[in-house]
Amino acid sequence: MQETGTGNVEAPPPARRALSPLVAVSTVVAFAVVSWLSLSLFSQDEASVEAPTPMASSDRREQDVVQQFKALIAAHDDAFDTRKTAALNAVYAVGSPAGERARAGMRDLLKQKVVDRGRYRTVSTKLQSLSGTDATVQYVAIYYPCFRTEAGKDITRSPGVVRQQKVYELRLEGGEWRIWDVALQQDEVIIKEESSCERV
Repeated sequence: MQETGTGNVEAPPPARRALSPLVAVSTVVAFAVVSWLSLSLFSQDEASVEAPTPMASSDRREQDVVQQFKALIAAHDDAFDTRKTAALNAVYAVGSPAGERARAGMRDLLKQKVVDRGRYRTVSTKLQSLSGTDATVQYVAIYYPCFRTEAGKDITRSPGVVRQQKVYELRLEGGEWRIWDVALQQDEVIIKEESSCERV
């Protein structure tokens, strides 16, 4: 403020005068409302960005187990096609009872000079349980048996085409799922015939 020559104090210009109590309260309320709206809108924007939920993460893990299981089945079939016992190491967990049976079966085929050309057609694959390091998968498939000599002669001795239902126990080993054991739940002949090699 400036003093005049008369000794009186000039009133501050209208633009610099303090707000009246009513105006001050109104301004504070308006500011509070605007701030609240801004925070509400910000919160809504934040909420609209969906973070991964535990269920979504669980779903992805379940899908991953099923995909790895399918890859294990394919790798098992490839091992028997190429007749390489060592290839089963990437299919079965260390010490796996099912792995020991598979290796023994392949050794018998090699000893007898027989080639397994049987095929499976998947009907369904269902994850039954999943924990940190263990999983069980129900696998239903149609099995078309076919055994030939190394010379190509069909020596299949089977009642026919079979529908099988199995439960596979998987274990997490080195960050990858491996087969631990297999239990046959159902083995039903659906097409009776002496040899199925023609269907393969």
